[in-house]
Amino acid sequence: MSSQPPVQYQISGVLMLISGFFNGFLSLMWFVMLIWLCVGVMWLIPLTVACVEIVIGILVLAGVRVPGVQVVSILGAINSMFLFNMWGAIMEGIAAVLQFQPQVTGYLEGEVAD
Repeated sequence: MSSQPPVQYQISGVLMLISGFFNGFLSLMWFVMLIWLCVGVMWLIPLTVACVEIVIGILVLAGVRVPGVQVVSILGAINSMFLFNMWGAIMEGIAAVLQFQPQVTGYLEGEVAD
């Protein structure tokens, strides 16, 4: 009953994974630089979003159906913009576009394609 995941789905997982690592690194960097100003703790929120992004990216790369993957990609793009990470935002934008392709949405809904 399990079908092969579309290539677009797996490519989006790779893009999410790379963007998540970039965002995690930048969040950690902002946290370490600004912790002494008491605003560094605020950067733990983008770090958490980046960790979720990495986990979902690994699941997508493995071919697991993640129903809310488009939402995670859009939140990852917003997180990248918040961190001033244009490369991460571009990767997440491309991942979101790939995830809205008809083959991927059909795969996420459980439809079997030839």
